Amino acid sequence: MTCHSTRRLGATLLLALAAPLFSQTTPPPSAAPSAPVTEEAVKLNPFVVSEDDNVGYAATSTLAGTRINTALRDVGAAISIVTPEFLRDTAATNLGELLSLTTATEIGGVSGNFAGGATAGGRPDQSDSRENPQGNNRVRGIGAATTTRDYFVTDIPFDAYNSSGVTISRGPNSLLFGIGNPAGVIEGSIIQPQLQRNRTEIGARYGSMQSYRGTVDLNRVLEKGRVAFRIATVNEQNNYQQEPAFDRKRRAYGALTVVLRDGQQPSWFGKSTVRASGELGDSQSNPVNVIPPVNSMVNFFSAPNPAIAAIPGTGIDLRLVAGSPTYSYRPKVTVDNRLNSAAIVAATPGIGVPYFIQIPVVFDTPGQQRPGFASSTNPALANLAGIMGRIRYAQNPNGRDAIDTFYSGSIVPTGFVAQTLQNTDIFDYRNRLLSGGLNHIDQVFQVGNLAFTQELFGGRGGIELAYDQQRTRSTRLLPFSFGDNGGGAPGGGIAIDVAQYLSNDQPNPNVGRPFVDQQGITDRTTMGLREAFRATAFYRLDFEDRGKKLFGLPLGNHIFTGLHTRQRNDAATFNYATGWTSTTRNLNTDVFQSTNSGNFRTTPIVLQYLGPSVLAANSLNDVRITNVVEARVPQTGDVYNVGFFDFTGKTLVTEPLSVARFLNGNSKSRQLIDSQSFSLKSDFFKNNLVSVVGWRWDHLKTYSSLGNTRNPDDSLNTSALRLDSRPNLDERGRNFTWSTVGRVPRFLTKRLPLGIELGGFFNSSGNFNPVNIRSNLNGAIIPAPAGTTREYGVLVEFFERRVSLRVNEFHTIQTNSSNGAQGATTGVYNYPSFMMDRYVTAQTQGIAFNTIPGVPAAGYSSYQQLYAALQQLHPEPTRTLKNMRLNAAGTAVLSDGIAGLTDTSDIDARGLEAELVGNVTKRWRVSFNVAKQETVVSGSAPLTKQVADAVYANLVKLNLLGIDQGPALPERQTAGARFGSNVGNALAATLARDGAVSPEQRKWRANFTSTYDLRDFQHPILKAMSVGTSVRWQDKIAIGAPFLTGQALKEKIVATNKLYTSTSQIADNNPVMQTQFPDLAHPFYGPEELAGDFWVGYRRKVFNNIDWRLQLNVRNAWGNDSDIPVTANPDGRIAVIRIPNETRWLLSSSFSF
Repeated sequence: MTCHSTRRLGATLLLALAAPLFSQTTPPPSAAPSAPVTEEAVKLNPFVVSEDDNVGYAATSTLAGTRINTALRDVGAAISIVTPEFLRDTAATNLGELLSLTTATEIGGVSGNFAGGATAGGRPDQSDSRENPQGNNRVRGIGAATTTRDYFVTDIPFDAYNSSGVTISRGPNSLLFGIGNPAGVIEGSIIQPQLQRNRTEIGARYGSMQSYRGTVDLNRVLEKGRVAFRIATVNEQNNYQQEPAFDRKRRAYGALTVVLRDGQQPSWFGKSTVRASGELGDSQSNPVNVIPPVNSMVNFFSAPNPAIAAIPGTGIDLRLVAGSPTYSYRPKVTVDNRLNSAAIVAATPGIGVPYFIQIPVVFDTPGQQRPGFASSTNPALANLAGIMGRIRYAQNPNGRDAIDTFYSGSIVPTGFVAQTLQNTDIFDYRNRLLSGGLNHIDQVFQVGNLAFTQELFGGRGGIELAYDQQRTRSTRLLPFSFGDNGGGAPGGGIAIDVAQYLSNDQPNPNVGRPFVDQQGITDRTTMGLREAFRATAFYRLDFEDRGKKLFGLPLGNHIFTGLHTRQRNDAATFNYATGWTSTTRNLNTDVFQSTNSGNFRTTPIVLQYLGPSVLAANSLNDVRITNVVEARVPQTGDVYNVGFFDFTGKTLVTEPLSVARFLNGNSKSRQLIDSQSFSLKSDFFKNNLVSVVGWRWDHLKTYSSLGNTRNPDDSLNTSALRLDSRPNLDERGRNFTWSTVGRVPRFLTKRLPLGIELGGFFNSSGNFNPVNIRSNLNGAIIPAPAGTTREYGVLVEFFERRVSLRVNEFHTIQTNSSNGAQGATTGVYNYPSFMMDRYVTAQTQGIAFNTIPGVPAAGYSSYQQLYAALQQLHPEPTRTLKNMRLNAAGTAVLSDGIAGLTDTSDIDARGLEAELVGNVTKRWRVSFNVAKQETVVSGSAPLTKQVADAVYANLVKLNLLGIDQGPALPERQTAGARFGSNVGNALAATLARDGAVSPEQRKWRANFTSTYDLRDFQHPILKAMSVGTSVRWQDKIAIGAPFLTGQALKEKIVATNKLYTSTSQIADNNPVMQTQFPDLAHPFYGPEELAGDFWVGYRRKVFNNIDWRLQLNVRNAWGNDSDIPVTANPDGRIAVIRIPNETRWLLSSSFSF
């Protein structure tokens, strides 16, 4: 701990604890005679909110205001509290089942209300969401909230088995966390031992698809009022309609509370308590994928929508556009790929190459255990597991350029998203997981927590010292999940094999069949350690309660709170890959022409055919995907006989190659965070005016690993992986929070019906969200993302405060969010070196410079002259930072990187929230919430656009647009076209989102949850029952927008491009008219949704002293059963859909005694 933080800690805590020196000079009233210790007397720990503080759906207190137990009605921030009874009624045991019922929250997954996830490379990517379902949440449309456990930041999933409730704080709240996501904080409070009575609860649940859950909660008092322990366990497995998806978990929790001093004797030194707890858990899953596979078969049967040609910037090949002079599309084309592949691609639009200088293993028969062409009787293919995708005959004396394997690739124009399957007749994605049983995620964790609390000055002050440690380990293997592990054609989907021949000139036995391929088998292990120390001190200074006034005005009651925390967060990531190995040759030089084993070319491709040939099918709807992936992914020690081209011997060979799993990259990081805060909560006029002011200071240091190095044998040198001794990022944040709650005096409202009490509130707060070091294209450090919020509203309470209604408006802003423009930021930084590397390869292979297409016409006469031009593409200072150069031998391109390269954008969220919750009667519980929100992204990737514009201008200036981008490759593509695919397309798609609402935004949503206890009925069965329902409504969903065209586009260009001051300057054929701007006035919407659950409960006593409860829940008992649109392309056609939530039933039984 630094001297600076130590001094601030001392000042903060002394200010809180020294308050009694400035209180009244008269002594406090003498203590009342000791009374018997009751449950009420022992639960008033000011640092803990007991589960007994909540009755029904109504919570009365929270730590979310100032970290001290505070009445919820005195908190001006937007806070929702979910009680254990709400969780029990709705059978919600995790955040995935809860957040679709709460105010302004969204959650992905099988029980969610949005898809979430990401879009990568033009395709939906659910990989991270499936690994961490709890993290796939969104609050106020901004992003994921920070999750905490007893207000310590956590990565451990919430589970109701050891929870005393959930507190959702919407928007930044610096008194809770100066550091965190501006979306808010989701706190899962943990149960504590009860000191007064023994209690046991045993629960069992059985449900849909043979799912089950068992829980035990055991509380034992060792000395009444002084010592107790509590043990809880859960064992659960959920199986899903999308077979064979499942998740399984086992967790065990234990806690001990010891009252060292009961504080019953009059003394300034009061009650002393020690609390200790720990938890162990593990889980395994093959997660549901709510997004169907990408459909790359569309354009095998039909040409793209001709209307796409009129949309700016799509860059669609006019040969695919019906009605154009060059239209040459033909459906169901197969390719005689013994011919020149460049000519084939040029003559047949819509055809692509699924893999290149890579070796696949083929699975073409259901149930096949060993790879090979099992469907073929051709002896030339016997005992052959696979054949390299591209044979470079350009380097063979026979003069043939190349032979490739080909597939039908669906066209994904610039600004579009790859289309997912939307017909369950083609593939039943609701009931079958295409990746089969290959995906798995394994997680283990352990938690330890120790806290000491000391009450002082007769309960008017106190301190808490707490320590928390969390260790986590997660491994994931997600082949064929179409996320970060690749998976097939552009868009990563199901394609058609259209190659008539294999790359060894043998007839292809699988021509016309649908397939998917996995671009390398990778797995990842992440390990985390979180440690935190927290010291809290408070003092109550009650002037008003003791009649003190100044100039006749009450001085009020005040609580001073000081807080210091010290957090450490260590993270390590290990990325593994599989690669081909040989004991007889150097594969990198002989076969793959790569520099290291981590190159994408060296990884085995896994090719899985999914059904019969579709060559006789009349349309896409006639295709039938009959199989899921059953391939055995290559593993260490496997040996396969494969065919490949030997670049050294210039011949096609068949040899056995081995498979090895190796560490392909790893990283470590450490965050050290010192935080101090001071707050003052004051109430005046008999609690009719309550204010909170607070200051918080955070100091963050981030240390990153020095990087990966390789040993001479090409293996990763893990010993060189260590943290830098100096912080990569050293940031300080300071935030001020203030809120006010005002109430109309009771004497003015006592005549209102229903016991109504009225009040209003205001809150202003902020925080910042430190991330690992981030730099922009100019090499400057990007400041941490920061959030601010302002909200105000009214509070109405009914029925002696049993029911409350809070209505508030909010405005939340997040600045400096990371936005890498879907890869365009790194793409534009690497583009010059990418081009130069390809020409260096051509030079080392002896390709004559004057034979390269486009180069002589551009006016260049030598490789060196071209290299000098490519080195001038970047503007300064990016050019100097890149430092692009050749090695001493002139055979490789060297350049410098930028740590944490990215760009930024801002998020602006505005809306209205209303929440009514409580117990209308002793029998009737109600929770009703409505939320309106509009969240937009603005200022996206400004520096990326600036640098990209400069690079493109230099390409024009240096006459480089038309030169060939890869002289050593058989396919022809210009440098300008490659700039579009590496940079322009992704950047255009990013900028097109600027000003648009967040993906899947719904302007309004509402949830109603209610339970009624039938105890007032006379019938002996009815009076033991309760009934309840939950109704969820969501407004129409924003799924996209068309692009501006014509005069509207010209006006937008004038408003955003400094080169133009009038629309008259812009001709219709001006290239700037290809800029893509969304028409925000005419967005595309999906339909609104209405769905509901119900439950029926029955309870009675058995054996006189055991409470038995039986409850049947049916989730999604009624409502939407259609696929839910997620994304529409600019032509208005639905691109991505989400599978609707499945109907599930749960039968729960519990015994409490």
